[in-house]
Amino acid sequence: EVGDRVQFVCRIHAQPKPSVIWMRNSEEVVSGNKSVITTKTMDETTTVSKLVIESVESEDEGMYVCLATNVAGSNIENAALTVNDPNKDIPVTSVSILEGDSVTLACVAAGPVTWNLDQVPLSPGSRLVI
Repeated sequence: EVGDRVQFVCRIHAQPKPSVIWMRNSEEVVSGNKSVITTKTMDETTTVSKLVIESVESEDEGMYVCLATNVAGSNIENAALTVNDPNKDIPVTSVSILEGDSVTLACVAAGPVTWNLDQVPLSPGSRLVI
């Protein structure tokens, strides 16, 4: 959920010690304001790398990859991150109808839903059932 702390852990068994990089949707992730990457050698054949996102946002969704490489080759581990954002706007597919006709738009959601027209919330009335 938005605001939660997320941690990915990649345990690598390799000798010699591999270099490790993290990627999201094919772009390298680096330590910074949003994420922290730590890589520790546990023993001569085990390396543990962690990617931590302290406060996840919808934009952090995607496929994360831990890529470990040494002279013997490389290996990847994948993990998908999906972020539940209760305030996320979901655009409705364009619908064309004739004036005077009725239309039904459906939404499956967990929690309250607000319908908007041109970014103005709609209220139930004689012509509108929510």
